[in-house]
Amino acid sequence: MESATPWTWQHGQNRSSTMLPHSGVGVLMDTKPCQIVFPAWNTYVSETDDGPLFVSFDEEAALKDLTDTLEHCARVIIPIRQPNRNGGPVKPESELLWNMEDELCSALAQHGVLCRLVGRLTHQGIRELVFQLDDWQSFRAPVGLWMQAHADYAIDVSEHEGWDFFNDCIRPTPERWLYLADESVVDNLIKNGSDPQKEHALEFVFVGERPGLEATAKALRGRGYRPLRGQDLRGIARPCPDGRGTWRQVRRLGSAGRHLILEPVFSRANRALGGWRS
Repeated sequence: MESATPWTWQHGQNRSSTMLPHSGVGVLMDTKPCQIVFPAWNTYVSETDDGPLFVSFDEEAALKDLTDTLEHCARVIIPIRQPNRNGGPVKPESELLWNMEDELCSALAQHGVLCRLVGRLTHQGIRELVFQLDDWQSFRAPVGLWMQAHADYAIDVSEHEGWDFFNDCIRPTPERWLYLADESVVDNLIKNGSDPQKEHALEFVFVGERPGLEATAKALRGRGYRPLRGQDLRGIARPCPDGRGTWRQVRRLGSAGRHLILEPVFSRANRALGGWRS
């Protein structure tokens, strides 16, 4: 990944999903507005040694190869004042950060800046907005005014070349896309009438060497996962010569208004096996 060029300006940062027509930043020039935020977004959470990393991303940018366009990358970095235990903001600051992000995207659009918001990261009390852009000069001016309008935040901007940061830190891996597809199945079950308070059986198939399968089986058993057809842990770890292992989880799709979370399955299996199927 290219080395970053930090800005000397310091102030706050924000987060975004929609572009609002208002802006708290003055207009620098009379230009035709550009689209900064595109409609299709998705999210995932990665478990790291330092806590969860929350990633929201422009799905079209992740699915297509846009590396020949918008060849510069800017990370607008904001320290969250009072993060919760997961490193994210709480109300009323969370709403303030949304509004700040909307203001920034609106200002960039009104100034006709050729750029695109492609990602939003939240981790360890930091919020990052990641833009791909065509020209540094046109981007810096409205961002600088926006930073001045929010001088009570210590905002910084890190500059990179190319799409390496997006590819390395935001774009989902093939395994992550499988996980997102599984989450979509769960969401669609609920949207189409499945009662989230009733039990649903989800079957996972894990492929790997015996030590990894045994470690995965033990960890998931401790989280309430039950082996398929009553196998014990050793049976699960080596049910057939090619090393396949199968588990079945029987648990409620939702609890206390929350959907079933597949992330622990994905994370633990990937650490032990380097990949998984479901």
